[in-house]
Amino acid sequence: MQTNQLVLQELSSSDHPISGEQLARKLSVSRTAIWKAIKTLKQKGYEIESKPHVATNIMIMVA
Repeated sequence: MQTNQLVLQELSSSDHPISGEQLARKLSVSRTAIWKAIKTLKQKGYEIESKPHVATNIMIMVA
């Protein structure tokens, strides 16, 4: 499964915001790979809300 699909699956199945760092650790990829996947998903029309500087992480939710 591609990183984009894994990120979408994790975001969709979570009932709370997930940081990019948490996703990267869980999927064993870099945070850069996570942000590239999120960018691609947004370009495909998925509504993903990013909240920078919330606590110490960037929080992400599928809207």
